[in-house]
Amino acid sequence: MSEDLGTILNKLSAQYQVNIVFDAQHVNDLKIENFEPKSTIEENLDVLLQSTNLTYKKLGAGTYAIKPRSTSTNNEILTNAILAEIKVYGTIKDAETSEPLIGANVLQMGTNNGTVSDIDGVFQLSVDEDAILEVSYIGYVSKEIKVSGQGPYEVYLSRNTNLMEEVIVVGYGSQRKSDLTGAISRIAEEELKQLPTTGLEQAIQGRSAGVYITQNSGAPGGAMSIRIRGTGSTLTSEPLYVVDGIPIVNDNSGTSATFESDGGGQYTNALTTINPNDIESVEILKDASASAIYGARAANGVVIITTKKGKEGQRNVSYESYIGLQQLERSIPVMNLRQYAEYINDVNVGTVEEFENLDLLGEGTNWQDVIFRNAFTHNHQFSITGGDAQTRFSFNGGLHQKDGIVEGSDFTRHSGKINVDHSYNDNIKVGVNILASKTKENVTFNDNSNGVIYTALLTPPMVPARTLDGSYGAPPSGNNIVLTFDNPLANALEVEDVNRKTRLLASFYSEIEFTPWLKYRMEVATDILYTNHNTFWPAFERGTQSRKSRVRRNNSNSLYWINKHLLTYQNTFSEKHKVTLLGGFEAQEGKYEWIYATRDNLPTNELKELNLGDAGTQVVQGGSGHWALLSYFGRLNYGYDDRYLLTGTLRADGSSRFGSNNKFGLFPSLAFAWRISNEAFLDDIEILDNFKLRLGYGAVGNQEIGLYSFAANLQPINVVIGDQLVTGFAPDNIANEDVKWESSVQTNLGVDIGFYNNRLELILDLYNKSSRDMLLPAILPATAGGLNPPFINIGEMRNSGVEFTLNTQNFVGKFNWKSSFNLSVNRNEVIDLGSTGVLTGIIQRVPVTRTVEGMPIGQYYGHQVEGIFRNAAEIAEAPFQEIGTRAGDIKFKDLNEDGVIDDLDKTFIGSPHPDFTINLINDINYRNFDLNIFIRGVYGNEVYNMLRRDLAGTGAWHNQSVDIIDRWSVDNPDGSEPRSNGNDPNSNRRVSDRFVEDGSYLKLQNLSIGYTIPNDVLGVSGISHFRIYLSGQNLITLTNYSGYDPEIGSFNQNPLISGVDNGRFPVARSYTFGLNLNF
Repeated sequence: MSEDLGTILNKLSAQYQVNIVFDAQHVNDLKIENFEPKSTIEENLDVLLQSTNLTYKKLGAGTYAIKPRSTSTNNEILTNAILAEIKVYGTIKDAETSEPLIGANVLQMGTNNGTVSDIDGVFQLSVDEDAILEVSYIGYVSKEIKVSGQGPYEVYLSRNTNLMEEVIVVGYGSQRKSDLTGAISRIAEEELKQLPTTGLEQAIQGRSAGVYITQNSGAPGGAMSIRIRGTGSTLTSEPLYVVDGIPIVNDNSGTSATFESDGGGQYTNALTTINPNDIESVEILKDASASAIYGARAANGVVIITTKKGKEGQRNVSYESYIGLQQLERSIPVMNLRQYAEYINDVNVGTVEEFENLDLLGEGTNWQDVIFRNAFTHNHQFSITGGDAQTRFSFNGGLHQKDGIVEGSDFTRHSGKINVDHSYNDNIKVGVNILASKTKENVTFNDNSNGVIYTALLTPPMVPARTLDGSYGAPPSGNNIVLTFDNPLANALEVEDVNRKTRLLASFYSEIEFTPWLKYRMEVATDILYTNHNTFWPAFERGTQSRKSRVRRNNSNSLYWINKHLLTYQNTFSEKHKVTLLGGFEAQEGKYEWIYATRDNLPTNELKELNLGDAGTQVVQGGSGHWALLSYFGRLNYGYDDRYLLTGTLRADGSSRFGSNNKFGLFPSLAFAWRISNEAFLDDIEILDNFKLRLGYGAVGNQEIGLYSFAANLQPINVVIGDQLVTGFAPDNIANEDVKWESSVQTNLGVDIGFYNNRLELILDLYNKSSRDMLLPAILPATAGGLNPPFINIGEMRNSGVEFTLNTQNFVGKFNWKSSFNLSVNRNEVIDLGSTGVLTGIIQRVPVTRTVEGMPIGQYYGHQVEGIFRNAAEIAEAPFQEIGTRAGDIKFKDLNEDGVIDDLDKTFIGSPHPDFTINLINDINYRNFDLNIFIRGVYGNEVYNMLRRDLAGTGAWHNQSVDIIDRWSVDNPDGSEPRSNGNDPNSNRRVSDRFVEDGSYLKLQNLSIGYTIPNDVLGVSGISHFRIYLSGQNLITLTNYSGYDPEIGSFNQNPLISGVDNGRFPVARSYTFGLNLNF
């Protein structure tokens, strides 16, 4: 079979994602007989051109020029076919970076007369005086130039981010974007670099429809919650992360191997051990047809992280750095000393000492000014990349240091990365990837009733932060007003809570290409993590308060390994049938061990060794764990004539976490896509570039439960036999050999549409996700004797929603403006909880949320407020509340109308789930200037403000919100807040809709402006690219919420407790100045 040489060259250009330029008159009449593709682009060109009078020259990374063997190489690589009247010249550059584009095509429209730009982006071409030039480059939007004189012409080409030939990582391989059948979002390096962040989740927040990311804590290194298409389980709804092929779970397990919860009430983020600057791209697999290849670990979606690799071409040395300032965006108004004194005199008349001479009192201590600070951050990244056709390499090193806006908090990360890929010959490749990091986090205890932020808001302004001698202040001895709180500043600075992590992610692969259509790949990888979490509470005596010293050591180490074997068959039949078949086998194992020990009453605060504590106060715990997963999987991709696409996946997982009755699970998926735009009946619609319909169905699983839940476990007990204390063992739980995976059955219907050379792109997805066989603890009778219940598969939950994305190239040229808008709507419903019936979310010993059938998960549950009792007559006419109910107390609604306010009158009073989320990103470039504007919005969610529950609780022992100034009193019977009281006899602080607030917000998430210094200014300095920029994050938040920030995620990653503000570390407003250098 023979083919035109030009046709083959175009196919190779698309297949290898390279730019092959040639003059059509040189290849028009050349036929190639029985061409068999080779493994590399150079080998293919050698074979194709060996029997012709043509040769090729590589102009730079990814660009090849075909020319006659007799033609010399100069700036005019392709010889003009027609003697024209004038010679035009100019430069072709990237519109975003202003870097020259090597090998860009310049063609006189309507002719074969053309050339390509040289290594400096310069072109010369003789053309007719009235010619129109078409300038094009792979991966960029083409441009037409009307000739008016010789020049010089400065041509700026914009990247085509919607290019249909973009390659997407899909798990165990990659596909062209145009061939995708599932719902996958891609976030490229250019987008990730727009936000200077500590962790990955902040960089991808808001950039993908259907992915709802909230900040659990604004502390440096603090965790975030990621929900892909809603909350899918009562255990964990965090997705599976895959870093260069290594699976990582970022929930209550610190790594793939551990299953450890940080008991401090402030969950830290395992992903902060990964440097965001090392990441090249992030793919988010949202539906089952895309994620089923990961089987038992993919129920909550999959986030694939691909780090940077070495590339063939000129060696590149780069340095990136930024410094930043962070500050509290806004404070919460609380009483000053004069206001607090008036309040205390009111609430405690005749019972405790009163303030005298109020006119002499000043502002007192503003505790928020004391504990919050302007915090600094700096980041440095150095990299060297390069290589040739045989060996490619990349070396990266980074330092990130960030102080928190709360005194005593900071985060430091040292990271390094090495990547080497080597081709032994045309058929064998090997590679190694090593990512190492060391982090240190000074944790300021928050997110609880005795946290620094919580106590700072409640500590009265009469207590000084420090005394005249510099020591920490405290209530004077004998004072009855402040009884419970330690000095918040002392708590922030004296308590040493240091969490150190050392992590190594390493992988090795070898790949053998048996034929151009069959290859084998073996991968082995490991994830090693050492964690040392050490805490010391010093002893003190201050006024009415004192504490004995305590030291705690909480250390763990984990080892995870994975071994994969992949066989891939890829071929095309009759030019229309494209088949890719993947088969694989995978084994993975995780081991961990941990030890926890505390002792109290150390002899001095200077010696913090565990062995110096009182042995009688000793608590020692420890243990180890082990799990394994054995998997077989396959995937078929079939395409007919670039119109009809089919993807089928099947995976079988066997997990050690489940009993012998359900050791293996089977996870299938099937997806179909129809590229309607390639049908002949749409050929006349010239503005339509892409119209694809997608339909997918599949099942995935969730195995994230305890390691030995299926077995009957023993626990140690101490018993007295005679006069001896003997350690023995007793049953701990009831076994359930039938326990199995949680499964998620998902359906997705999507459509992709592109107009005007894909300058306008619309993506719409409708989905339904049903989580079945949810694992819940069984309800045991009292005769079970206190044994822990087994997990049983009885629950079901459903998420359904809509995702919409609109990408536009508004202007292209010297002024380049592109926009991306996405909108997400998700509805959650609990279908079945079996015999469990009700799940309660408890925080600070207070039941705040309730989960029942027919409602979304984690709804706020409490009483409804009808107002305030204005007088005794209203109390007499109302249902009975409490014996101590008085005028000025809260009036609660008697829902069941039985005349008594009790637990039977509780109802659902709010939801943490938004009605919808929106995100709008604008990128604008003009000449060497660039501007990024990122706006993020959430609407319809509510926050349970637990802080306000105490700040407006009208108690006698702590500070209050300024709102309480307008409290009910005899002199102010129309006050908006309840009366002051000492011990809340009416339970005004009970969980009610009084503390549920609208959590909707609109944020200016990022605003950055940059300038790239022109190359002619850089001259011969050796610097090829120099950009400086200034950016700000969280600059403006429009919201009705009265707390620090309405963005409240899950407490300790618990899906039952979302949106509860119990003194979370607020997200800071930050300003950053940075630079990027390439040499």
